[in-house]
Amino acid sequence: MTEEVASRNARLESELKDWKDYLDWKELLAKKRVRGLKYIAIRFNLMDSEMSFLVVSEGKEPFKHFRHLLSNDEISAFPNN
Repeated sequence: MTEEVASRNARLESELKDWKDYLDWKELLAKKRVRGLKYIAIRFNLMDSEMSFLVVSEGKEPFKHFRHLLSNDEISAFPNN
């Protein structure tokens, strides 16, 4: 009986860790999606296939934090309306 309880306990601990990892991932995803900067201009460089945004930030620290989020190579742009 003790081995069965230990086995169930180990499986439950593993499943709970997987669930916590998933929730942590979802929380991170949600936090990233609510971060943003207001852009005031967009510049297109067709020769180099580049697009640049002129953005406004509350200060250096919030901008540094946002820049770190951009290191994930994912960005979405929405109209300023």
